[in-house]
Amino acid sequence: MIGGDLMKHIDDWDRGVKHCEDYIAAHGDLFCNCTYIADDGYNLGQWISRQRHAYKLGQLMNSEIAQLTRLGVLHLKSERSWEDGCKHAAEYIISTGNYDVPFEYCCADGFRLGAWVSYARKCLRNPGQRKLTDSQRIMFLNLGIPINKYEDSWFTGFEHAEVFWHLYQHLNVPAKFVCEDGYRLGAWIARQRSNFRYAHEKPEITRKMILRHSLKLNRIGMLWTTDEIQWCRNFFAALDLYNTNGYFSVYNAKNDYQMSQLREWAKMTRNCLSGKSDKFTKLIKLYDENLKMLFGGKVC
Repeated sequence: MIGGDLMKHIDDWDRGVKHCEDYIAAHGDLFCNCTYIADDGYNLGQWISRQRHAYKLGQLMNSEIAQLTRLGVLHLKSERSWEDGCKHAAEYIISTGNYDVPFEYCCADGFRLGAWVSYARKCLRNPGQRKLTDSQRIMFLNLGIPINKYEDSWFTGFEHAEVFWHLYQHLNVPAKFVCEDGYRLGAWIARQRSNFRYAHEKPEITRKMILRHSLKLNRIGMLWTTDEIQWCRNFFAALDLYNTNGYFSVYNAKNDYQMSQLREWAKMTRNCLSGKSDKFTKLIKLYDENLKMLFGGKVC
């Protein structure tokens, strides 16, 4: 751009930025649709759309990109729409007690929640559908909405497991056990143990799903396998200590059996983390982030 065209571009740019700042000052954000027109007749909605399009085509200067990023023009639309979707979903779950949102469901304010949940599930199942930030991914997963048919059926199994635990206070369920309604709980429990053992071989999103499931199962007394069962029991006990106290510390008490077990577990796990032992490599890999959190402080 040269001469008059450059001056025209600069003038339009400055007007657009000024209107963005005025809109943010008045509304607290920049979530306006593409047809929005300011009180003075300036078409701010179209200006924002043009800048987003120019950004996608690589036509903006670095200084312009920096200004748009500061204002929230470039990323606000996707971040805000995702946040709005999660907010509507949370309100739906609280009001109905149901995690299954029908595809055709539309909120009172016109938000098509059913269609959005379907889209969000696709994004989580297929990372290529849309690149989500970690905060967006966590925001949706924390809602507890199943992301696929497998997870939907998982909650059915978990409900039966909860009933069994309340009746018997354990989950040492025989492999061929069948509930009164015909649900094969024994087979379901066996599948959870298998999923847990081989979680390290799964894609990251599947590993995280299995971790969420294993944490929920552990809260109702799930038993896993031999040495790994004991390791997991101590691991979850250590997490409970951390969540209660804000840190993980095991004192040396000869008469306290649980603490002595945790002390041995901590020593053994530290050896695995340092590479001195590979006995629990699968579990170390599965719970890597949690272990870093636990051993970030002093274990005495």
